[in-house]
Amino acid sequence: MDAQSGVGIVSTAISLPERRVPNAEIAEVLQLEAQWISRRTGIHERRFAGDDERNVDFACAAAASAVDD
Repeated sequence: MDAQSGVGIVSTAISLPERRVPNAEIAEVLQLEAQWISRRTGIHERRFAGDDERNVDFACAAAASAVDD
């Protein structure tokens, strides 16, 4: 906490969709090798929200978790 302003970050949290999509799944659609994607982006998988999930759902869950901490 900043001594002068009294403001600081005391907790953080994260909330992610359950569904994990590996590079192999995306590479198949794009007709690439999964390793090609990994080498160029450093990304190995992504999270995809379901049709019934919205960004605000994850934001609220993360905020509630941060407050609980």
